[in-house]
Order: sequence, then structure tokens, then C-alpha cells
Amino acid sequence: MNIKGTIKRYIALAGKARFRLMRNGWKRSEYLRKHNSLAAIGSNVYYYSRIFPSDPKLLKLGDNVVICTDVRFVGHDRVDIMLSGMFNKKYSKFYEPIEVGNNVFIGSDTVILPGVKIGNNTVIGAGAVVAKDLPSGN
Repeated sequence: MNIKGTIKRYIALAGKARFRLMRNGWKRSEYLRKHNSLAAIGSNVYYYSRIFPSDPKLLKLGDNVVICTDVRFVGHDRVDIMLSGMFNKKYSKFYEPIEVGNNVFIGSDTVILPGVKIGNNTVIGAGAVVAKDLPSGN
């Protein structure tokens, strides 16, 4: 077992635990910004969800974004495992970035799937599953 790899994993787990324990969405946003966790994060972002993005480097957040509790950003799809087993052919993982525009509100328990672009001035209600792009003004 590689000791350096093990130490890196423990440090990453400790960072995620610290992120979950933060009680303030502003502090979570600052943590993401300070640790350069996301592909991009704008100003005035309130990240209240305690769920760390599955692929943080695939997530871009614009300015004035509010992310409520238990929002999940899913940047990859593992359908390749099922397809590889069905067709005896090697399929690769599906990775796509998620982009959130400016002035966006994302309600509690929302799931944002890979490759989605959310336009400016958009409100997403609680419990939504966003599988397709949302143009500005929705």
C-alpha cells in the first residue's frame, strides 16, 4: 500500500468532513474558493448544501447563486459499467461539466445531472431533477 496515497485520501476525507460540519453557506463558499475546489466560483455565492460535488472540477458557479440544502451536482454517469457487461466491450465513463449562470436559485434536494447548463436569472424549485439545459429567465 502506498503511504503517500493513503495520507492524501485521509486529508481529502478530513476536508470533506470539515466542509459538511460548517454551519454557514457563506463559509462553505469561501472554503470552495480558498481551496480552488471548483472549476469556477463567482462572487456572492451561498452554498448551503452539505454535499460536496461529485466532480468539483467540472462545476462552474456564476455570481449571486444560492444553493439550498442537499443539492447534488453529479458530473459523471457510470452507465459504462452496465454497457460493458452487456456488450463485452469496454465503455468509458461519461464526464460532462455543469455550468450555473448568474442570479440563480437552486431549491433543496435538487439533483443536477452531467452536462447541464443553467442560464441566468433562473429559479429551480425544491426536489427537481435537472437533466437538460435551462435557458435564461426560467
